[in-house]
Amino acid sequence: MRSVTVIAESIGERLKRLRRERGLSQRAIAARGVSYAYISRIELGERVPSMKALRVLAKNLGVTPHYLETGVEQPDTEARELRLGEAELTLRLDLDDVGADVMYREVLADAERAADVRDMTLARIGLGAVAAQRGDHLGAIEVLGEAVKEPWVTPTAFPDAWATLGLALSSTGQGVAAAELFRTASASLVAHTPVNWPALVRFSTYLSYALADLGELDEARKAIDEALGYAAHADDPYSRMRLYWSHARLASAAGDHDAARSSITRAIGLLETTEDTMHLGRAHLLAAEIAIFDDDPYAATEHLRAAEGLVGTIGDLPDRAWLKIERAITFARTGDAGSAIDEATEAVDMLSRHDDSELRGYAQWALGESLIAAGTTKAARSAFTRASDLIPPDSRYAATFLQSWARAFPTDAETLA
Repeated sequence: MRSVTVIAESIGERLKRLRRERGLSQRAIAARGVSYAYISRIELGERVPSMKALRVLAKNLGVTPHYLETGVEQPDTEARELRLGEAELTLRLDLDDVGADVMYREVLADAERAADVRDMTLARIGLGAVAAQRGDHLGAIEVLGEAVKEPWVTPTAFPDAWATLGLALSSTGQGVAAAELFRTASASLVAHTPVNWPALVRFSTYLSYALADLGELDEARKAIDEALGYAAHADDPYSRMRLYWSHARLASAAGDHDAARSSITRAIGLLETTEDTMHLGRAHLLAAEIAIFDDDPYAATEHLRAAEGLVGTIGDLPDRAWLKIERAITFARTGDAGSAIDEATEAVDMLSRHDDSELRGYAQWALGESLIAAGTTKAARSAFTRASDLIPPDSRYAATFLQSWARAFPTDAETLA
């Protein structure tokens, strides 16, 4: 039998591997007393790091000093790692945010007792994902905003954490901060070799969303053009789907509903080749929304039927509420006022404790349209007023909402303008 020789990884090799995996330069993990030149010599095997240097570098890489020195985790660290993985699976596969929240908080408490900054940060990233799934965008911003300050929590190593933080900022009316975060993430990905092209397309499209919501349509188009260039390197359906999705939102915001319909139809076609029913359901919802904004409720109805089977029972709360909102407006515009009021009222109730003010405002808008269809003008005006208080001025809904309000109450048009 031929013997197999296992070549152990040196500290310098391990340091270099971990740094590259996180998309960090030597300068990025340097600190006072631990210069980038010193780090270079460690990686070349010319220096053995001091205990102080190990602690500094381990913190900046998001590992324990013991692992950086030996390549082996201590038993308590391994136990927390397993618990973190279990919590992530509970959240992603079981959609059990309560169970995941408990597990992440247990890991956080254990890591705090052990003064393990890495696991404390990973637990907070998990809690940010839980908060976002619940619609608690402010809670997500609080924990993820701290997490991404760690030098090792890069867009390359933790794209979901950065994406969730940026989308939470957008959802709370902090569009400028969201756009800046997406720009920072994109620049970081461009600087890292090899480039993660799908992630770069993802953040470029998110940047276009944020810019479009801010009304900066020319800048949003530039972001899409950049993403198109990146997509040539990213040979996967999700990258192309995100581009079509982003173009659909941008075209809808600009009032080009034909282009919006064409793009979202392409996104739906790509998603139908995957097993991602959740995103396919959301694509049908966006297609329905575009049709409604184009005053074509009958086309919207077809997309809503498809969305019902995909997110109607298994989708998360925002998706289920979004479905009811679109159904309410569609019913209102096709003359079924009773069904419209029922759907809109349910959406308002579902979102009563949800943190997304934009979506809650959209539900009030749907209720207003439903009440107009029923001839209940006083209650409709109150619903439109509540919607106005909730929908941010830079929301993608803002311009179309004001048009709807002015159409329902022409005497208010001058005040709204």
